[in-house]
Parts: sequence; structure tokens; C-alpha cells
Amino acid sequence: MSRVEICLDGVVGDLLQKGREDTLSFQYKHDVYRLIGKWPAETRSSNSRTILEKYLKPAVSIAEDVKSTDKKAMEKKCHTHFHLAHYTDALFRSHEERLDSNGGRIKEQNVAKFISTLAG
Repeated sequence: MSRVEICLDGVVGDLLQKGREDTLSFQYKHDVYRLIGKWPAETRSSNSRTILEKYLKPAVSIAEDVKSTDKKAMEKKCHTHFHLAHYTDALFRSHEERLDSNGGRIKEQNVAKFISTLAG
């Protein structure tokens, strides 16, 4: 675990483990996860699986648990979903670019050669 992840885990723990389960703190928990997940995503200081599993997916789950239908709560819920979608889209585009690059094509050719040698 990197220093950044240890620090972020500490921040999440401090902010969310205070034992306060009132409605206001519950409504803002998804903001905490979303914002803390946004930082390592933008700085690329943590791997994508960690960002998704520890921060962005919990942010969406918590946002979905908020049953308020007022405009501000719905905006926050949509913003949380948008951030997850934006991050996963960026990951997808990054993988596409990597596959479309010369190195990606060479890897594909090598895998095809390896499979054909296994097939006989």
C-alpha cells in the first residue's frame, strides 16, 4: 500500500468513523468518497482498481442509499454517478489508445503467433 493510499484511508477513517449517523452526515459521505477518490485519479497516485473499489463505487452505493428526493440530493447523486462514469470512460479510452499504439499491435501479433504455435 502506497503512502498516498495510507493517507487517504486515514482521512476516510477520520471523517466517516466518528459514529455520527445522522441524516446530514450520511448525505455527505458519498461526497467524501467521491472527492477523495478524485484526487488519486487525477494525480495517478493509485491504481485504477483501488480508486474504483475503495472510493468511487462506495460513493455511488452511499448516494443510492440516500432516499431524499429534493433537488440538491438528486444533483449530488447524479454528480456522483457522472464522476464514476467519467473515470471509467477515461480508463477505457486509455486502454484503447494503448491497444491502438505500435506496442499494442506488436503484443497482439506476438499473442497470435504464440497461440498458433500452441495449436500446432
